[in-house]
Amino acid sequence: MNPLAGGIAVEAARREAHSALPHAPVAERPPPRPGRSRRLLARAFRSLADRIEPPGGTEQPLRPCAR
Repeated sequence: MNPLAGGIAVEAARREAHSALPHAPVAERPPPRPGRSRRLLARAFRSLADRIEPPGGTEQPLRPCAR
């Protein structure tokens, strides 16, 4: 093995070992995105709500059927 490559390998291993120490910097994770099922369910509910009451409202409110 090349002596230069050995030094690089040792330094990389040392950095990896130091990353587990308590004082190591913490990388923030991005917030999780909603799952596919949640997006599909939200889209279905929005479509259903638009069928019940279209966007922009109606001139006359809907009335229940008289039986």
